[in-house]
Amino acid sequence: MKDAMLLVVERPHQGDMVVDNVVKYMVGSPFADKDEIIANGIRTDSVPHMIEDFYSVQGAADMEHHRRLFHFVLTTRTSRVMDEIVEDGAEALLDYCAALGHQVLLVPHYGSEKDCLNHHWHAAVNPINSVTGQRMLDKYETFSAITEYLNQHTRSSWSWKIKKASA
Repeated sequence: MKDAMLLVVERPHQGDMVVDNVVKYMVGSPFADKDEIIANGIRTDSVPHMIEDFYSVQGAADMEHHRRLFHFVLTTRTSRVMDEIVEDGAEALLDYCAALGHQVLLVPHYGSEKDCLNHHWHAAVNPINSVTGQRMLDKYETFSAITEYLNQHTRSSWSWKIKKASA
């Protein structure tokens, strides 16, 4: 069984410019594949439009002064099937969040500063449901439900686990 990780950034990102800062970090990396960015299931190069959409949903939920964002990284050990594992995980995460009404921005990274072979996907998830205005809670049960979904909706030989990561 291949292990895969849903890294949850330890502190949920928050503050007035949270969406701008996280998205610019994800897209601005020299390892980001800007041609493969997916916003709510659609390939896009309109990052400013996506940022505006996130802020619009949060504004309707009266979050102008305490904005939040979840930042996940889908990763696994370097292997021949690494790209397949993390891409399947990214697609499943997108499906999960979309089914619950949450906006998602996915950015693949082909390497990192510490490991040029570390292919992984960053995900920014708006915790505000775009239909109901309900919040996704920052707690273990939320992340456990996501990994359970990943385990059910990706190849059965892959085992997704939660791990906290520092910002």
